[in-house]
Amino acid sequence: YEEVRQSREQEMRVRQIFQKYVPADVVRRALEITDPAQMSTKQMTTVLFSDIRGFTSLAEQLPPEEVVGLLNDYLARMVAIVFDEGGIVDKFMGDAVMALFGAPLAKPDDAERAVRAGQRMLRELDLFNRQQAARGAPRLRIGIGIHTGPVIAGNIDSERKMEYTVIGDTVNIASRVQDLNKEFGTELLVTQAVVEATGHRLAT
Repeated sequence: YEEVRQSREQEMRVRQIFQKYVPADVVRRALEITDPAQMSTKQMTTVLFSDIRGFTSLAEQLPPEEVVGLLNDYLARMVAIVFDEGGIVDKFMGDAVMALFGAPLAKPDDAERAVRAGQRMLRELDLFNRQQAARGAPRLRIGIGIHTGPVIAGNIDSERKMEYTVIGDTVNIASRVQDLNKEFGTELLVTQAVVEATGHRLAT
């Protein structure tokens, strides 16, 4: 009985921790996987990169506490959208967000959900900027890049740190597509692979 009780308590702690980073349904399904090797796979995944334009320069002009508050507010909104669309946040890289749709667990409409998330992020940014302007705070501009392709997904770890992530050309392409927004003066770019993965039914 004591072992069962401790096992249940440990599972609850795991759920509480991971639900801060991963949607509840993904946590639930992942906990059903009994073989750890199943968490390391090669699979099709849609990767979304989002980056704030000129944030380093902006941060240098503001007090540190204002920078942190602004970034926390912005990121909280973006993460909520990713979760709501069934994705997970792989990592934050300063002011950039890398999100995954289809890893560790795939859904048939991963690409469509990623595109919807990107579009919703832009709409939420408009609201965020209106609120910023109302209190005399700086506005933000972002670029979003989305690509679908094969990745190797799994736990990358050392003795001191373990991280679930994905690697491969798909990740690099998504990052480069995000960068192209600067060149084209756009906010959201997707690759042909994303268009094909949605069956040419991009969210509007």
